[in-house]
Amino acid sequence: MNRVSSSEINLFPINESNHSQLLEIKKRGISYCVTSFKRGAEDEAVLDKIGYFAQKQDEVVGYFALRPEGNFAHLDECCLLSTFGDQETIEVLFAKIKAIGQAKHYAYLLAWTITPFKSVFEQLGGQLSQVVPSEMIVQNRLAYYLTVVDEPWIDLPTAGLVCLKGDQVLLAYSKNKKAWYLPGGKIDPGENSQEALIREIEEELSLSLQPDRLSFLTRIVAPAYGEKKNIMMQQDCYLYDIKQDKIEVANEIGGVEYFSLAEYIQHQIPVPGVLKVFEFLTTKWK
Repeated sequence: MNRVSSSEINLFPINESNHSQLLEIKKRGISYCVTSFKRGAEDEAVLDKIGYFAQKQDEVVGYFALRPEGNFAHLDECCLLSTFGDQETIEVLFAKIKAIGQAKHYAYLLAWTITPFKSVFEQLGGQLSQVVPSEMIVQNRLAYYLTVVDEPWIDLPTAGLVCLKGDQVLLAYSKNKKAWYLPGGKIDPGENSQEALIREIEEELSLSLQPDRLSFLTRIVAPAYGEKKNIMMQQDCYLYDIKQDKIEVANEIGGVEYFSLAEYIQHQIPVPGVLKVFEFLTTKWK
């Protein structure tokens, strides 16, 4: 089996003059990532992304393609020749992919794969997303978050409040992080998520939640916005019927407002956890 060190793998950009090599690599190789969206001819679509060939000495042994979105990037494609598909080579290649992500100041990478390669991404330190679009579930696709730093993910337990008005979700503006979030916050030692949520909402919105109107909705796993690049939010989300309850925001909160997904994406900085909530609700409503 071939063993490849970091110094032996070089990268060079995919462009119009060399992208025809993709088809040969795909025929002979193993695709560890599957595109996260529908496009036309995939070999041509790579030109719309940030793509690189991986080369060992004079042989092209694989390629990958990144698709930027906001402050992160999708690892849409990653293919290695089958003779170079050992875990050590995969780790070397992904270290280089992460280095590119770090150089381009991405907060994280999101890689789509299929069940047979689940162990590969787990060994790479990937964190499985708990919520994926329904069409991806049908296709047995999995989404893994990858850090762009040489540090493992660290879990941050939080609790979030989900209040709905039609297809809109109530969000609170954080003055510190300058972004709109689900109301809620971190879980302190000795608290469960519901206790933490009741405490946080009292502090943020001067609202006393009634436990009989709270119901667990889902757990969201997503990179924590505004934190270090290896912090993974584990958020228990609770649905709440706010009725006519009065809200008075605390000093650190700049206001509360209802957003649809389209409104949120168009006008605000997309926070990964909030996007996952919308994704969950969209799947649930279908």
